Amino acid sequence: LNQSSGAMNDNVPFFPLCPLKKKGVYHPSTHSLDPSLPPNSVYSRDEVAHFKSPRYVLRLRVRWTHAHSDPGSSSHLCYRNSMDNMLQFMKLVGQLKRVPRTGWVYRKVKQPESVSDHMYRMAMMALTLQDPSVNRERCMKLALVHDLAECIVGDIAPADNISKAEKHRREKEAMVRITGLLTEDLRKELYQLWEEYENQSTHEAKVVKELDQLEMILQAHEYEQLERNPGRLQEFFDSTEGRFYHPEVVALVKSLNEERARHMTKTASEKTAELNCHTTMTDSS
Repeated sequence: LNQSSGAMNDNVPFFPLCPLKKKGVYHPSTHSLDPSLPPNSVYSRDEVAHFKSPRYVLRLRVRWTHAHSDPGSSSHLCYRNSMDNMLQFMKLVGQLKRVPRTGWVYRKVKQPESVSDHMYRMAMMALTLQDPSVNRERCMKLALVHDLAECIVGDIAPADNISKAEKHRREKEAMVRITGLLTEDLRKELYQLWEEYENQSTHEAKVVKELDQLEMILQAHEYEQLERNPGRLQEFFDSTEGRFYHPEVVALVKSLNEERARHMTKTASEKTAELNCHTTMTDSS
């Protein structure tokens, strides 16, 4: 980054990293920019911290070339450079499909959702908002951008013991680099959307924050259903209690809690019946 002009320097190598697994333990602290690692290398399944499916991650080496960076370049070269950078941007976005949500990894959820999964449902939640005082389009954009930095820094969870200030610093650096691949208008728009969400500076940003929390507890409920282990992820519900204010979100949370309570009662009854059946069969034998 050119400190005087605030513009990205050309031909600066960029190495987005994935967290590594050390002796089977997930270490989010390894998220960093380390130019000592070889470019264009492919990490095997065992080397990638939390991939639960046989996927591979390409370590990208991006060169910062902007269409406006060289006044003397031909229009064809400018367009090619612009498209090259857009392609690299899309590859970074694609990394989000392979970055699992750390909270589920720590709690040993099988095949945990990705950051991309999380943001997609948030965007759908934003799309279905009916409040006329809320700009739905802006909410959708905020939902799609708010975790974009995690394609580089990973999903930093509270359990990682990384301060909010340090988390913000890492994500800000990542956003500068990611948006540096885009044209000036897009770069400004995406970075400002991320900043708006981080600062919670608008009504829409606050609503999307509630959608973020709602999506998390909805996912927790789904995992409890899949595992037939109701209540196992109660801490996620406890952490969001009293943090919902928008009427539509509050109504959805109420409906979710009611469904979860019914599921807990039903599962408890089924397990009791299974236990009684097993006891009866044991006694008869």
